[in-house]
Amino acid sequence: MAKKDGGVVELYEAVKSLEKVDLIEGPANLEIPSTALDYDMATLELNDFKDRIAFEVTSFTEETKALEELSDILVRGQKYISLLYTYRSCSKALPMVALDTPEAEKPIIHRKTFEVLRPEILKLMELKEFADSAINVIRQSLSNLIQPIKAKLVLSDSIMDHLVRAINSLVLLDALKDMKACLLNDFSRYKRSFTPIHQTIENSDPIAEEIHNLQLFLGNPQQPHNLIMSNLKNEIQSKIAGYDIIIIELLNHCADTIDDNRFLLPEECHMFYRVIPFLIFLLDADDKLGDKRGEKNNAFKMPPSKFNITRFQKLFKPFPVIPLYGDMQIEVHHVLRRCSHWKEEEMVKA
Repeated sequence: MAKKDGGVVELYEAVKSLEKVDLIEGPANLEIPSTALDYDMATLELNDFKDRIAFEVTSFTEETKALEELSDILVRGQKYISLLYTYRSCSKALPMVALDTPEAEKPIIHRKTFEVLRPEILKLMELKEFADSAINVIRQSLSNLIQPIKAKLVLSDSIMDHLVRAINSLVLLDALKDMKACLLNDFSRYKRSFTPIHQTIENSDPIAEEIHNLQLFLGNPQQPHNLIMSNLKNEIQSKIAGYDIIIIELLNHCADTIDDNRFLLPEECHMFYRVIPFLIFLLDADDKLGDKRGEKNNAFKMPPSKFNITRFQKLFKPFPVIPLYGDMQIEVHHVLRRCSHWKEEEMVKA
């Protein structure tokens, strides 16, 4: 007991001594000490799959490369979709060269018009280059999936969803490009201003070639509308043997996703509905390309065991009109009428 009492006295004296300690007034210092290893979460990329180099090569290595390329297509595609949707004509605000305009002022007006419109035309050239590269990436990704499907391997939902989203980006770009008449107005004004002054511009030959290529992109006389999706169809049907296998797989993936409600936001649901008619357009063989490859896939007359068109007719019966982008919408029949084997009487009754 004595020892215990002594211990209590010593503890009491120690606590009393704390009263003489001077405390620093002010807020507590909550700053943590610096760490030996730091990382930046703001610039951390989660979709580039570059960590694959740390692992041995497997069957999923090529898939991660495709996912990386498709992810880049989605990011860049959203940029150009916003560009087209918000694009407004610049040419209306520029002065015109009238008949009574003095000859000395005409080259100045043409030069200023060219300089003002040049940045906008460069954006359209970037859009064209992006569309061409996106078509090549999608075509290559589809081609790489043919053998796994033939081998009865199960494709991952990630690669299927990325392909659907990439095709959806091209669908939106194609529709916005066709609906924006101001693109052609600005381009026509740009072309007219370049012609009188082309001899005074350095490196005018590359600019003339740009104008020719952009003319075929914005107003192709052979394909005035739906050029991007038509180019994608030509690439797929002319360069992928057995392309119908992967297109049907994508169609069934979209239908299964809708039936199982495997989406979170309405836009995701609309995306799968929106892509299905265009996938049928890609599946239905063009007459010329079909003869060239010996394949004549009729999307509306395939055996039900291979592709059941009735399933998709029931799917779209309550949804004949699909949201496109913003306040825009599109009719399913309007897309399907572009197919070579579409027959209005048979399909509308069904």
